[in-house]
Amino acid sequence: MSIGRELLVRADDMGASRQVNEAILRTHTDGIVCSASLMAVGPAFAEAVRLCAERPSLSVGLHIALMDSGPQRPVSPPETVPSLVDAEGHFWRTMEEVEAAAPTSVDVETEMRAQIARARTQGLHFCYLDYHMGLPPAARPILARLAAEHGVIVEQDGACQPFDPGLETWECLRLPDGSVTYQAGPAFTAARVEAALAKLRRLGAGRWWWATHPGQGLDQSGSMTELLCSTRLGVLLEEEGITRISHRDLWEAHYYPGGKRLPERET
Repeated sequence: MSIGRELLVRADDMGASRQVNEAILRTHTDGIVCSASLMAVGPAFAEAVRLCAERPSLSVGLHIALMDSGPQRPVSPPETVPSLVDAEGHFWRTMEEVEAAAPTSVDVETEMRAQIARARTQGLHFCYLDYHMGLPPAARPILARLAAEHGVIVEQDGACQPFDPGLETWECLRLPDGSVTYQAGPAFTAARVEAALAKLRRLGAGRWWWATHPGQGLDQSGSMTELLCSTRLGVLLEEEGITRISHRDLWEAHYYPGGKRLPERET
């Protein structure tokens, strides 16, 4: 049995919808998810904040969104962040559109601060910042600066290697009106699940993180929820000696390297 292996399983896009909220909570309560990233721009964000407050065992982060397959509006009034939005006031939908628009540092910081302010105002206690879909180059140093300002870490704090089991896929589609969206891949086949589990068994020593997108659809989102909640996956981690960790553990290691524990929900 291999030793010295740790896995952080993160569920993204909480707040995007009530269905996503429910799926992520299930993957934490009945499955192996220890961290959840919440979207302040999501229509079900307020509900997500309330649900997380009721589950202190779930490590929480803020999923900064500067683009979306949408349509999705920023937290800021669109006219105050013109380089981040299209003519209708919605976020750009692809990284190609973002790069062509060349968002300004001022607009990026304005919107990031607006999302953080919404999260704080609604009572979200988060210990990390990460991002949705992608970030323009100008955004990365701003994200790091704001994380330090708020006493949280960025993503996995450079402490984990990415683990990709090869399950989730996304197809970029051009709609009749010329706009672009992304479609989640189909439900997992048994063969893909077997290949993913075999890859997990071969996980090397060290800390790893796995980004997931649970949901309730008939597509890959529903399959991901079922896999993360499966007894088989939990047993595999136990048999292989793979320890689950969360962003709270990484936060504490960053700010209290001497081993002082973080008071419950105090960040």
